[in-house]
Amino acid sequence: MWFDGISFRDDETQLIALKIVKSIQSKLQPSEVSELLPLVGGFCNSPSIPCRNVMYDVLMWVYDNYRYV
Repeated sequence: MWFDGISFRDDETQLIALKIVKSIQSKLQPSEVSELLPLVGGFCNSPSIPCRNVMYDVLMWVYDNYRYV
């Protein structure tokens, strides 16, 4: 997959990867969003609060934009 940075164990790398997802989320196709959702959602139990905050931002954007699709 093109987005391996989100799988790294390093909190800083994960945070940067999540911020990249957040910055490009509006440009992604629905199939690309659905491909990233399991990876992004995997941060719900992350000990890193900044990672969880970005994860929630991304998930709320997905909900707001795809809830009626």
